Amino acid sequence: MATKLNFEHIVRNRPLQWIATACLLLITFYLFVFDAARGNLLDFRIYFEASLRIANGESPYEPPYHVLARDGRTFELRYLYPPFLALAITPLTSLPYETAKLLWCLLNYALLIGCAVVTSSLLAVSLFKNLSRLEQFLISMFFMCCFEPVYTGVMDGQAHIIVLLLVLLFFHSALNRAAISGTWLAFAGALKMSPALMGLGLLFSRSWKAMALCGATLVSLVVALIFSGLTSSYGTLYSDFFTSTTQLMQGETFRKFTFNLALDRALLSMLSDDSSLALRMAIKTLLSLGLLSIAAWLWGFRVKVGTRAWGEHRTARMYGFLVSSFILLSPIVWFHHLTWALAPLVALLMHTPITGQAKLRHLTIVLALYFFMSQVAQMQVIALREFPVAFGLTSFAPSVGLAIILWLLTRAELRDAN
Repeated sequence: MATKLNFEHIVRNRPLQWIATACLLLITFYLFVFDAARGNLLDFRIYFEASLRIANGESPYEPPYHVLARDGRTFELRYLYPPFLALAITPLTSLPYETAKLLWCLLNYALLIGCAVVTSSLLAVSLFKNLSRLEQFLISMFFMCCFEPVYTGVMDGQAHIIVLLLVLLFFHSALNRAAISGTWLAFAGALKMSPALMGLGLLFSRSWKAMALCGATLVSLVVALIFSGLTSSYGTLYSDFFTSTTQLMQGETFRKFTFNLALDRALLSMLSDDSSLALRMAIKTLLSLGLLSIAAWLWGFRVKVGTRAWGEHRTARMYGFLVSSFILLSPIVWFHHLTWALAPLVALLMHTPITGQAKLRHLTIVLALYFFMSQVAQMQVIALREFPVAFGLTSFAPSVGLAIILWLLTRAELRDAN
């Protein structure tokens, strides 16, 4: 007993906690800012050059970009996002590229800290109930930084941290039925296409004010950009965007890339029929109908259950389900896309039992999912180098992890409903 109490006293010692927090921030600052800014940041290079094209009256979608990856190879990549992302970083194009890279890394690091702060707040009334705010932040920041997709995304110059923070802010405000959740959703959808699926949650929960604010924010963004003078060819710009999106949804873009972890591509690779557009669309359609039907049944159309109050647990489960769904439905899944999987994992942690074996079992399952999702890229690399026969199976790893998360959220919703 004395040993246990002494250990607890050491762990809860406030000066030591401040030292641990300072060390964590210094180490992660080195990794995510200093070290990252010295790299190629190939995705940020595409954003940067897309902004330059728009400023010159050109389309950011064609022709493709040629970028140098971290391993020294040159890739032909495309700008696949809505125009707003490229337009939003236009101010950085007036700076030398190396300076712009550094500012981008600083921004991503600040947003990563923001993700830890919001996560701490989300878990403050459940898992972190008996912890101080400093302890909550320290734990949240540690697990945010140790998630491999986060590190990979930062080193590639990706924008997934921005979207993750917006999704977590959306979670936080939606749990309180605050209309501002619509604003966070609008910004997330303006940067990336996939988060727009969470708009179904506003419909299911009848959050009309949030839906109205979401629409008003999107309209305001378009109007503000039109009058900003950044571009004068919005019709052509959005026409090129929808053409690019159509090609992406059909699976024509990046079809031959080995590390596209999308579920439909993994299935087609196993069937040795990766060129079949009809089969790809059939898989995507069936998957979409299945996931959306489950979501609608659980949260939208079950009359008896629908009369229940929309508590925090039910809301978190719904949005965790929708985030997992839009990752699964994506026509292209790079490893850093799994950064968003932190959101449904947080939703699961919000339902941690208070004490006993149930709590230990729940935390063990969530932690196992965390490490499993964090290491799926390593599974791919090991299979490719050492066990090529298993490479097709490892492509399913992210989908397996997301499917387990979906099942856990569904089971928890059904258990509470009964």
